[in-house]
Amino acid sequence: MPNITGFALVAAVQTVDEKVWALKAQIDQAGEDEDVSDLEDELMGFIKAGESLRGSYEQATRDGFKLPPYEKLVR
Repeated sequence: MPNITGFALVAAVQTVDEKVWALKAQIDQAGEDEDVSDLEDELMGFIKAGESLRGSYEQATRDGFKLPPYEKLVR
């Protein structure tokens, strides 16, 4: 895993989760005539980033990082 502090990893998980929820809200609020394909592409990118971060987070906890439970960081 790249050299990263526990705080930075926690902050990244929370930030990506917030972006995912914000994009979902934008898509849900879009009118029927609006093209949301760019938003959907961006959402998929952030979902994949979140999945990658989760793997790194789980590895960090196995490696001895003292981190809060992942479930407490995301909705």
